[in-house]
Amino acid sequence: RLALGAAPDNLALHRSYGQLLLKQGRSADAIHEMQQSAKLAPVAEAAELYIHVAELQQNLGQTGEALRSWESAVALDGSAIAAWRGLATAAAMQSNTPSQLRALQHLSRLDPQNPDWFAKLASLQLADGRSGAREVEEARANLERALKLSPGHPEALLRLGQLKDGSEALELLERAARADPNSFEAIEIAAAMRWSQEDYSDAAAWYKALIALRQHHSVALSRLACVALFERKVCEAEAFLERAVSSEKPSQEALALMGYVQVLLGKGDKAITFLKAAMRYPQQELHLETRLYWALALMNQNEAAAAADEFDAVAKLPGRLHQALGDAGKREALLQGRLEDAGLAKSLLPGGSIHISRLLTSLERRRSEATAVKGAGSAAVPAATPAASSTAERDAEGRGEPAGWRDALYEGQPVEVYSKSAGVWLPGKLAQVNVDMAKIKYLIHGQWCEKVLLRSSDSLRWVPDGIGQPAPAPVSPEAERGTSAGSAFVPPPRSMQQTPAAQPGGKPAPVRSTMAPEERPTSSVGGDGGGGA
Repeated sequence: RLALGAAPDNLALHRSYGQLLLKQGRSADAIHEMQQSAKLAPVAEAAELYIHVAELQQNLGQTGEALRSWESAVALDGSAIAAWRGLATAAAMQSNTPSQLRALQHLSRLDPQNPDWFAKLASLQLADGRSGAREVEEARANLERALKLSPGHPEALLRLGQLKDGSEALELLERAARADPNSFEAIEIAAAMRWSQEDYSDAAAWYKALIALRQHHSVALSRLACVALFERKVCEAEAFLERAVSSEKPSQEALALMGYVQVLLGKGDKAITFLKAAMRYPQQELHLETRLYWALALMNQNEAAAAADEFDAVAKLPGRLHQALGDAGKREALLQGRLEDAGLAKSLLPGGSIHISRLLTSLERRRSEATAVKGAGSAAVPAATPAASSTAERDAEGRGEPAGWRDALYEGQPVEVYSKSAGVWLPGKLAQVNVDMAKIKYLIHGQWCEKVLLRSSDSLRWVPDGIGQPAPAPVSPEAERGTSAGSAFVPPPRSMQQTPAAQPGGKPAPVRSTMAPEERPTSSVGGDGGGGA
């Protein structure tokens, strides 16, 4: 310090003092001394000093000051690769596109055997929002140059893949993802392309790689949940979606799919909760799937009118559901609960069960009936008649039993059971189900009865939702005793009830029970309750 006071223009003193300050960790003071040295030094040495100053400033987080120091270094020595490389880095940190572009152009000329400069230059040319056809062609040439120098260059493969289409694009993107397993962008795009091509197996592999990099990536978790549903692994799908919806701002897709999974699992209240959250998105942003799942959840909760309205709106939207309903063969498959044949089993309803088929079939039937009524105009509407109860009549109406329905029985499912005593099919609901047997609760002559049948029994029959099922009626707490939780049994239609003939004096004749031995009463409607059979 004393010597510099006596000789302030002495380069050697400034250089020595700056080195001493650096050794003491006094970086800010050292930068000042090095800047003074650069003003006094010859051009080549001054450029080196500015490079050291810029590096110190970047280490201190002074990116703006570092950018100016790099500019000073390249101004003094335009052939210094280190100076241009530092300028490119600092300019990128400052989002200074012109300076970054100029630095990369110089680097590609000064170091033409390095593929990094050509790949980075092309990336910058493509990222610029003002890129025109000429810039795109220059970027393509730079990428091809980079790949000629290094055929497995990850960034060049990624950017060139984004310029290509179809299978060529996918090949380049997957090569980029394999070349750099940490390239989030390459993996994300490759996964999305595989998914759009309905190549779900390969897409799932990329989505698994994606969540290895970002554990709560909502899209990846939702897609993996769909793949699990394709394989009927509902609980695995739920586990993926629990992670997806646990983020601070879960996506609409994750919330809607979680609601759909809850419908599959028979958790109606939880389904409504998640789907309500998904439906809070602005109307113009709601996905078709979200609205369809909402309609199914409403139908599952016996809110048939609201469900039908929502389904009617969804059916009019362009998409696979609209196409299926417009195709006679696919619509017939839908009405028969064959989602695969209707083309909806993966595109809209992954893992759709018999239960989902029943809900969807009921919604489409209500929509079709409403359309028919509107089309009739002012014509008289014929009086309602009881639904056909024979299998032959049902089949004639396109309401035959869907294949495999007995493998997917669930508690609370509406069915019909044959009464030998009355000689008719009676509406009921499944109270308990196990691997081989099913217990059915139903009403006959005002009394609760039950049967235990083999799942394969001819006395047990599938019924589409709403067909042959009377409207729900309130049941007293006493009458509910002995039924499984959540099951609600209703009286048979009036056509199946017996009205006692009047006796002399106006008193009705007593009803003689004609129940078969297996039709044992469990309680009387409105009575004092009763034990299980």
